[in-house]
Amino acid sequence: MAATVVTVDGEMIDSLRRAVNDCADRGLQHASKWYVGSIKDLSFVSSTPARSGSADTSLPRVSFATPHSHGPLAGSLHSRVSAEELALELDEEDVLSAGMTTFRCREFARAAHTLSACSSSRGRFLWLYSQYLVGYRFISRGTLR
Repeated sequence: MAATVVTVDGEMIDSLRRAVNDCADRGLQHASKWYVGSIKDLSFVSSTPARSGSADTSLPRVSFATPHSHGPLAGSLHSRVSAEELALELDEEDVLSAGMTTFRCREFARAAHTLSACSSSRGRFLWLYSQYLVGYRFISRGTLR
């Protein structure tokens, strides 16, 4: 049985990002979460150096013309949002999307873990709010889930 080789390019990642948005817009939260997991897995595979290749472990930088709807506030740019904050959100685009998807599935502990490395104000807010909801569930139910 021959193995099939699929090359991961910017177009594939972009189509997966669109699928995340399409599923979320239709209320298919678990399907959206599955696509986010695929993006994370592809990012890991593309950032892992070949065993006999170079030792460069940096993620490839791909720029996309239109960010998805969970991305930064590009469509409704407000005067109080700095360019620095928009750049942070662009850098954390996939992490914010993964955090929002798990948040919508009411997996607050997972969302808090996913968003823990965010440095944008949107990511920090979602991380803090997820932690609050985990604590609220703990207090109201008496168990941590």
